Amino acid sequence: MLFKIVMSKPIRYLVIGVLAALAIGAGIWYRTTSGSSNTGGPGAQRPTGPVRVDAAVVHAVAFSESLVLNGEIMPAEHVDIYPEIGGRIVGIDVREGAIVRPGQVLFRLDDAVQKAQLHKLQAQFVIDSVQLQRLESLKKVDGVSMQDLDAARAQVKIRKAEIESAEDALRKTRITASFAGKVGLRMVSVGAVVSPQTLLTTLSDVSSLKMDVSIPDRYAFTIRDGSTLRCVAHNNKGADTIQAQVYAQQPTLDQGTRTLRVRAHVPAKAAVVPGTIVDVILNTSAIPNAILIPTQAVQQGMKGASVFVLNGSRVREVNVELGGRTADKVHVLHGLTEGDTIATSGLLVLKNGMPAQPIIKQ
Repeated sequence: MLFKIVMSKPIRYLVIGVLAALAIGAGIWYRTTSGSSNTGGPGAQRPTGPVRVDAAVVHAVAFSESLVLNGEIMPAEHVDIYPEIGGRIVGIDVREGAIVRPGQVLFRLDDAVQKAQLHKLQAQFVIDSVQLQRLESLKKVDGVSMQDLDAARAQVKIRKAEIESAEDALRKTRITASFAGKVGLRMVSVGAVVSPQTLLTTLSDVSSLKMDVSIPDRYAFTIRDGSTLRCVAHNNKGADTIQAQVYAQQPTLDQGTRTLRVRAHVPAKAAVVPGTIVDVILNTSAIPNAILIPTQAVQQGMKGASVFVLNGSRVREVNVELGGRTADKVHVLHGLTEGDTIATSGLLVLKNGMPAQPIIKQ
């Protein structure tokens, strides 16, 4: 009996200690969960006043919407030069980068075969002509049939056509400039055997320049022959503004891109070279009373763009429809009116109906 009493005391103390630990833990858990549900985290303090946010008053101002497009500067005329017939190059009569006149010979192909063919046909033409004269003389005394005379006349005409074809083939052994311009880099050397698919060089008329730009269909009606396009060319010194004048346009829209391709003259003094890509600034509309707000005041969500409007001492989330933009502002088409006060900071913590204290910033 004494053994049982001695053994029961440690057990009793152990049980009491476990129960005390459980009670202390339950109290701590209760205080922790109560604080989390009320303030958002352990030790957090429930806000005692409205959230302070930066705010701005909406004003209506003049605004011009513009569209930036890519325009390509091109020479007045440009052509890639290929030989019309195959052969071996025996002469190059122009240096790279030279200015040439129309009809000037640039390359010469071996023409021995063409010359021989032409001489052969010319000799045959002489024989055919003499034969025709004889038959015509015999016809006067009915010494030849009309059929033989007609065949001789047809043979002379055929020979003339063959001579013209041979002369054209001989002429194609000389590759000439089709207009006045500047020769590009040559791609072949003397002795090269070329075909009609071999690029020899390029020829460009850079005495004047033009620009091509594609206008979206919704703005195509604003472009007319004589319209002026404002272009910005970027270079190492900054940017140059160019006024290009439209002189031609495609009669129909491109069905793939739904754009209208227009062409404009570029002033000769413009500091650009063919191939340059310039920004074409197209003014799409001028609005005298536009609602512009800071871009940081807009947030995007599942329902689109929205802003927080301060209505009295609370904020109200308002969906807005946006238009064009500037560097730091956005045009609001619908949703706001002049005089509204909107929040420009703290958007991540604001909720619809939450109390807020605006700090107006001009």
